[in-house]
Formats: sequence, structure tokens, C-alpha cells
Amino acid sequence: MKMTKDMLPSGTDSELADRLVKAYEPFDAEGEKFTMKEVGKGTNIFKAEETQQNKRKRMDVMKAVLEPYTKAVLNKASISTSSNLTPYDLRAPSLHLVPWLSPIRESLPRVKRPSPGTVAHWKAIIANSSSYTRGGAPATPWINEGQRAPLISINALNASASYASLGVDGNVTWEAESASQGFEDALASGHFFALETLMVKEEDALLGGNFSLTLGTANKPVGSITGTGSFTGGPYYAAVMGMTYEGYRNYVMSNGITSTGTPVIPASPSGITQQSTITTLDAKTMTVNWGVGQASSISTTTASPSSSISATFTTTAKTGEIAWAWFIGTSNSTSALYLQAITTIPSYTFMAAPTTTGQLLSALNAADYSANNGTLGGGTNQVTGFDGLLTQAFNNTTLSPQNAYVLNLAGATLTTGGAGNVVEIDNMLSAMWNQYKVTVDVIYVNAQELKNITYRVLNGSSAPLLRVLGDSEGFDVTGFGVISFYHNPYIPGGRKIPIMVHPTIPPGTIIGWAKNLPSYFKTNSTPNVAEVLTRRDYYSKEWADTTREYQFGVYAEEVLGVYAPFCLGCICGIGNG
Repeated sequence: MKMTKDMLPSGTDSELADRLVKAYEPFDAEGEKFTMKEVGKGTNIFKAEETQQNKRKRMDVMKAVLEPYTKAVLNKASISTSSNLTPYDLRAPSLHLVPWLSPIRESLPRVKRPSPGTVAHWKAIIANSSSYTRGGAPATPWINEGQRAPLISINALNASASYASLGVDGNVTWEAESASQGFEDALASGHFFALETLMVKEEDALLGGNFSLTLGTANKPVGSITGTGSFTGGPYYAAVMGMTYEGYRNYVMSNGITSTGTPVIPASPSGITQQSTITTLDAKTMTVNWGVGQASSISTTTASPSSSISATFTTTAKTGEIAWAWFIGTSNSTSALYLQAITTIPSYTFMAAPTTTGQLLSALNAADYSANNGTLGGGTNQVTGFDGLLTQAFNNTTLSPQNAYVLNLAGATLTTGGAGNVVEIDNMLSAMWNQYKVTVDVIYVNAQELKNITYRVLNGSSAPLLRVLGDSEGFDVTGFGVISFYHNPYIPGGRKIPIMVHPTIPPGTIIGWAKNLPSYFKTNSTPNVAEVLTRRDYYSKEWADTTREYQFGVYAEEVLGVYAPFCLGCICGIGNG
């Protein structure tokens, strides 16, 4: 419909009427342009939405109406960028600045079992007296003419592991999903974050999950005075609590670490969490153990430093302990011992008076919460997990055969062999060759241990390894570097083993493992040393609407099968320096 002055209210200023008629002419020429857009998904509710062209024309009409008043206002006031009458420049989509690192999970084959049931089973024949003997004199093949040879013995060892479920849930409100339109798909982003979060948590499970190894009571610490210091006081008493890999990771993920990698000790009464009860979105509860053992008895020896002496408490490491929580005070009572430090070696040295604030030992329960086997530590509806690579290596002291390589340095540092080598790594590689004729094909380390390995290899007793390339115009030298490979001579032809920094391995720990057995295991029916056996691999489930939000979860049902534990090596309790 064409707009005329007659359609305006009587008494409209003549000049304003002319501007309005002129501003409305584009609408007369092209007609009204509106689109209908559904509000939400499947709501059958629609709203009229103008085209951008119509919006611009409507703005022209508004300016025509407001022009006289705008001129009057601008004579008395001003508008600048600080008035916030500007467009909002938003980059889409959102920036996902989260490191998704799971190198062990990515390197492990995932194998779907055809008829999984509740437990994965396999049989192994290993070259030792438990499952395979050569008969007679093992290295002597001679027999008499006309006589038969001695009998060899083969006996398959039974191994099994129960499947465990793991997963994370997420939710997106209906309003958030509606508001995200035109920016990014909020529901898709929620599923992505759930999957990646599960994979990162799965990395922890595959590396240090603990179903079978219980720490029990830590060994009583012993106090001493040594070194140099600048304080007096005491006598000081101490108790210590052992932590598994899961315990250490749960602690640092909850409390944080400093820029130097030292776990933060909260000033408030929080600190060690032993067990938590989780209420899920379906209003059910489950209990999770955090991977800490039972506190030791309080030390009978004390440390009383003078102005020139520091104090140290030391415990004897137990199998499976990766870190230790130290409670120290001036009285031999649990109500006077405060959490002072988390260390990755079985000792703690302090050169200042311990704090008298923070978490008290008396605030913690006396039970063992080191494993998730469905019963340990009590609680309602306990979860069950599976053993990761570290736990299966540590279990070599109780399994038959005892075959993984494990060494705890109890705070001692790595040592150089004087030929660009590290003695402790050499010992691990030679032991694996001498006993089982295998080698690791990757060595995972914490950043601290990469630095320590580098300093042991590049030292004054090793051959000069710096090469300067120059020409007539000068030379170019790059400062610093790291050891990225370690040569293993203890295998036919040698092996160049990559050294890789792992995102979650604690300081003081080195892990070596082989992905495949050497080719000379000729009748080998084990294609992989370890596999993730899946009953049901990653799957996503969107739950029924019970509230005004989309609820979903990403899950997996699996277990880690390690067929050749003798291909695992672990050096832990390494001192820094």
C-alpha cells in the first residue's frame, strides 16, 4: 500500500510528513519482506523475522522521524565509542584452548572381543620354569645313540581381567542451545568436550589405574638432621601417607602445581581427599576412592634443627607408592601434625619451620583408599576399575611369574656412566635383554626427568657433542637441547629408543614399554604386547528429557590386557638433580 500524507495523524508537521512519505517509498516499491523462523527445534513456534534489507529501510524511517530531535540533542551532548553504541565484534566459533593429550591411549590398539562377557581371559607361555622348561640340562642338547631325548614341559599360564565402565556426562540447557544459534552448535560442542575429556581421563586409567594393588599402612618415617639450614626449633614429629599414581594425579588436579612442578599445599584445612561420593544426574550415588593408603604411625625419632642444620624425614617406599604426603608437627599426636608437602621421593627435607595451619592428620580416616576394587575403604555402591600399565608392572612382586622390571631409587638421583649414558636406564635395558631377550621401544618421562637425563648424558666426562657450523661470515650456535633418543646396545643390531615427555607421569618416574615383541619370537601369536580390550567402545547416549536441558553422556566398556608384562620397565623415586 502506498503511503500518503493523508494517512498520518492530523496536525503532523508538514516537513516531517514529507520526510516520512519519502522514507517509506522503498517499502511501497518492493513490498514487505519478512521470513518465518522456528523458535528452537521441533517446537512448531514461529516468529516473523525481517530481512536485513527491510531493517535498513526501517532505520531510514526512524531517522526521518528523529532527525529534528537529533540535531537539537547533538547541540547539547556528544556520542563516542565509550557510549557503547557500537557493533559487537565476536569471532566464531569459540576458542577451545584445552590441551587434549593422551599419547599412551593413542598408541594402544583397541580390540573388540566377539563374546566379551564380564571378564577377559587369555593364556600365556613364558620362557621360565613356571610355564616352559627345556628338559634335562637346559643348555645341553646331547643324547646317546639310539636313545630318546629328555621331555620339554609346556604349561599355559591363565590370566584374566574384569571389564570396567568409564564415562563422563554433560548437559546443555534449552536456552543455551537456542542462544548459540548463529554462533556454534552448543550441543555438538558439549559432545566434543565430553569425548575428549573421557579420552584424557582414560589416559590416566591406562597408565595408572588400580584395581588390585592395595598400599595399606605406610612405613614409619625416620627423622634426621643434615645439610644446612637457617632455623631452629623442634623436636619435630612426622607421619607419612603413601599415594598411588591415581592418588598423586587426583591431588594435583584438585589443588594445582607450582611453575616448578611442586604440588600446592592449601592454606585452608583442605588437602588430601580419601574418598568421594558422587550423585549423578539420575539421582544415583557411587563412591570413588582417590588412591591414598593409610597413614603411618608417628615417627619415634625426631628432628631438631639448629641454625646451621636442616631436617629430613625418610620412609621406606612400598610397592605401588608413587608419591608421599607428609604430616609434621611439634607433638606426637595426629591432632598436631599438619600437611606440609607432597613429594615424589620417599623423603622430605625442610629448611624452615613447618607450618601450623592447613589439614590435620586427625581429620583423615584410618582406612585404606588406594584401590578401586568395589569394596576397599567402604562406602555405598563403590566403583571398580582396572589395572593400568604401572600397576601391572608393580604387581610383578606378587604375580607369578615375577617378570616386569621395577626399580625404586628412594630419592637417589640418576648417575652417569661416563660414556654419554645413564646407569639406571642401562641396567633396565640390560636386565630385560638378559632375562627375556626384549627391549622397550619408547621411554616416557616427566619433564624433570628429561632434564636430568640430558644433564647425565651431556657432562664433562662424556665426549664433546657440540658441533659448530661456520663460514666466512661467522657462525651460528643454538643454546641448550635435550636427549630425544637413547641407544640400546643390548639387542641384536641395537635399537634407537625415543624419549618422550608424557603429560601426566609424575616427577621422579620413568616408564619404558614395548608395543610389539621382537620378530625372533617366531611362533608368536601375540601381535601386541598390550591391548585395550573393548566390550563396547566409545559410544554416546542422549537421555530422555526430564528437565529443560539436553542431558548426554559418552562412555566405554574396556579393560587393559598386558600379554607380556616382561616388556614393561619402571624406574621411580628418582631424586631431582
